[in-house]
Amino acid sequence: MTSATVTDYLSNLIAKQVEDHGLVVWYDPEHAYTAAVASMNWPATTMVRYDGSFFQLRQAIDHLLNGQQPPRMIVYVPAERANTHAALVELEAAGVIMQPGQQPPNRNTRLAIVARNALRSILGEAATADIERQIEAGKLSLADLDKLADKSKELSTGVLALIFGNANPQDVALTFLSGDRHDAAIEQKSAHGELFKLLQNAYEVALPPALTLAEARDRLARHILLTDLIQSLGETVPAPLAAVTIATTASGIDGCITLARHWRLRRDTRNSYVAAANQVEHEFALGQLTFDPPVPPGDRHLPGSGASPPE
Repeated sequence: MTSATVTDYLSNLIAKQVEDHGLVVWYDPEHAYTAAVASMNWPATTMVRYDGSFFQLRQAIDHLLNGQQPPRMIVYVPAERANTHAALVELEAAGVIMQPGQQPPNRNTRLAIVARNALRSILGEAATADIERQIEAGKLSLADLDKLADKSKELSTGVLALIFGNANPQDVALTFLSGDRHDAAIEQKSAHGELFKLLQNAYEVALPPALTLAEARDRLARHILLTDLIQSLGETVPAPLAAVTIATTASGIDGCITLARHWRLRRDTRNSYVAAANQVEHEFALGQLTFDPPVPPGDRHLPGSGASPPE
């Protein structure tokens, strides 16, 4: 059964915008997603598709636009925005636009960019860059990319799936961070390379081959926690943290923040989160830094959490 990796990544990207803004106007001038739209499903969200008439589209949705807040709705338009003569300007003003080249990056639906972010953790930088070039040349469709991802997963992550139960980067990272119970199996199967590659591609963490598993675990923990913390501070990062190396791409940052959140909230991993957080707080003397706005003493359980893990 094909897992539809790239399609699922796009679907989650759009779902996040719906969650944050309610209304999404999604332009697809290259018709890259036309075949997949019908199979996509967003819970508690209305999906409306432009089918040649903006008058008909507005008639279908006008009753949903009477509230004080924008509805949870995706309006899919397989056309160039510039060619619509601002027909949906009211919807755009009430929500957000997603289209090829749109900023910020998490609203950019160019197929090559979506594929790069979805496949990097599976295929690595070099292979993903080659695929990106093929997409730009019109050689690969969304369906092609999903099939390619499915086959590549079977080939490149088989050993990790045997060790960890699956090769999903977040699941592997959480298990690896929470303890050393799989270290013996990693050693036995010489899976260091596969593990480090998976983590590097997903989270932009530097894991040289010479590292021991314990050293890699500590380095990954620091990288995840500091990326989460520094991103949460925005433009108010204290000077001593400004030079710290963290994830920089949209997919890397989002991966680190999501992993940190699950790490501190899951009951089976939160103890390891607390231990790692305390270690990083000690190593970087975070208690001695001035944060703006200040972090209340009761809420200082480090990196971007805003609070201690729930009891």
